[in-house]
Amino acid sequence: MKERKKIVIAVDFDGVIIDSLRESFLQSVTAYTAMGGNVIGSSKNEKKFRDAKFLTKGADSYYTIFRLIQQNKDVNFSKMSPAQFQAELRRDAGKVSADFENRFYANRAAMRQEHEAYWLSLHSVSPRIKKWFARLQSDPNNSVWIATGKDFESCKKLLEMNGIKFAPEKIVSKEISKSKAKQIDIIANREGVTTSSVVHFDDSLTYLQETMGIGAKPVLVGWGPGGKRAVKEARRAGIKSIRKPWPFGISRGTKKILRQMRS
Repeated sequence: MKERKKIVIAVDFDGVIIDSLRESFLQSVTAYTAMGGNVIGSSKNEKKFRDAKFLTKGADSYYTIFRLIQQNKDVNFSKMSPAQFQAELRRDAGKVSADFENRFYANRAAMRQEHEAYWLSLHSVSPRIKKWFARLQSDPNNSVWIATGKDFESCKKLLEMNGIKFAPEKIVSKEISKSKAKQIDIIANREGVTTSSVVHFDDSLTYLQETMGIGAKPVLVGWGPGGKRAVKEARRAGIKSIRKPWPFGISRGTKKILRQMRS
């Protein structure tokens, strides 16, 4: 019997395994306000944050979302092209966005340590996604990693509290590298394969384009905050997408992608 080819899988955390959008939004409101900004934590602004989230790369990108909201309260991120948003990101790159990012993670650490129950309540996980992730890991021919822009302690705590079993040593977090391409490269090196042997599941179009550039197999998850628009933009960029998995396991799209990688 022919031996099945081993597949290395890198899965993003926020927006793929765990829905942390509300927590990220509230940490961003606090960080932006501390910098002298004036954007309130309203449901309207949270929706704008959701619409822009799939275009971002990391917490420093959130500063740009808030700046644009303050400049124009009617800004419509659902009509902003990825190229337009990237141009805005470049305007903020450097000291200001780094200051925001530092405040963001300091706020998160303080909330996690001092008000853990409340912090945990700001996150959710879909039973379907939980099963999808467990099924990925259950195949002995899959080597599953988490590649995330989130801090290690938050990632580890959320996995534990949501009953998701995962080896901490296979979490490549922002402390190791904030570059998703670098994270994929690190995973490939640890597995002794080339980056072309790594399937990368993410909800960020920007991150997927970055890892596609180093030869990884990028796949957009259709259940991220970008929704149908993110799927449409991914298609334009030549990136495949998968729908939310069935209640009883893995999705047809996931099976097809992994089958193609093994052929």
